[in-house]
Amino acid sequence: MPVVRPVALLLLWTLAPAAAGAQEDDGAPLAVTVVVDGEDAGRVRDALRTPPEGLPIEITLGALPQGAEPVPAPTHDEPLAAARAAWVGAEFDRCLALLDDDAPIHEALASGRRAIAARLLFWRVACLVGVGDPTSAAQARRFATFGLDVPPDVGAVSPEVERALGAALEAVAQAPRHAVEIRSEPRAAVAIDGRPPRCETPCTVDLSPGDHVIALGAPGRVPAWNLVRAGEAEALELTLDEAPPELAARQWAERWIGRAGRESPAAVRLLAQAVRARRLALLIVDAQEPRLTGVLAIDGDVAARAEHRAGEALDEAARALLRDLLVEGGAVEAAPPVYESPWFWVGIAAGVLIAVTVPTAVVLTQDTTTRVGF
Repeated sequence: MPVVRPVALLLLWTLAPAAAGAQEDDGAPLAVTVVVDGEDAGRVRDALRTPPEGLPIEITLGALPQGAEPVPAPTHDEPLAAARAAWVGAEFDRCLALLDDDAPIHEALASGRRAIAARLLFWRVACLVGVGDPTSAAQARRFATFGLDVPPDVGAVSPEVERALGAALEAVAQAPRHAVEIRSEPRAAVAIDGRPPRCETPCTVDLSPGDHVIALGAPGRVPAWNLVRAGEAEALELTLDEAPPELAARQWAERWIGRAGRESPAAVRLLAQAVRARRLALLIVDAQEPRLTGVLAIDGDVAARAEHRAGEALDEAARALLRDLLVEGGAVEAAPPVYESPWFWVGIAAGVLIAVTVPTAVVLTQDTTTRVGF
């Protein structure tokens, strides 16, 4: 009958699910940054250049940070070589002029370059001893307080230098320790005098009396350090500034490039910071299974995790996975079941009404001819 087609169209209209709502505060499509990792990452990226059907979102395809060359740290080779040459030539005043600044020593310790700090401070002690300066004992004590080792390349030194360092090491070993409480915002790893991290804030460390370089570091934050004099200061509190994207990218690459744990909360938070993403979807392609796993972070916090078996339909699996992440993470609202929509029941009622009344009306309006035959 001619009525079948309009009834079917009406029913299809009522059964069609509504698109999930997804908008920014200003009404623009929801911005989502997608980063893909794995052997078939290129294919997944190509598939996601078109958003999943029914989701009014705007996808930005980000890239995993790559290992960047570290910023070269100063080695101080030239002033150290000149200072050693001056010491050998008994030009002690010139030697001291080359090594007069404490900043390179503290900065070397803050960045874990203990060998550089040891060389700088050792030759200062040697030149002070050579000129007969009584402050040589205090500098030797600093060398021992930092727990530095005599550089292996110094060669033979005078017995006076050896005695000065020996006496300082003995004095520091016998001195009572002093507790220093270390706090920070946010929590951070604590390194003392350039050694590997010792604890995580808040923590209390026992230190020999004298100056110590206390350095703090945390993923996504700019490292910070301060000079603390144990025996006088009882506490240290530092606030670590948020790292710029470039530094966050370098920190991510140092910790997770080519390693497991890239989907961990700490790794995802740092990655979102590195790619400047408020909403980040990280999709990982496992070509061996094959399968897709994904994690969604919103404002740095993991909001959802999901997994899809890919099979041959990798493109469809990628779009379905992204949809699941956004819905489960609350970034978009899932379309309600059709039977919960009032229009569903309106459509059903209208369809039934049309299906019943129209054929009846057609029958009633048709001419009827009765023939009787014998």
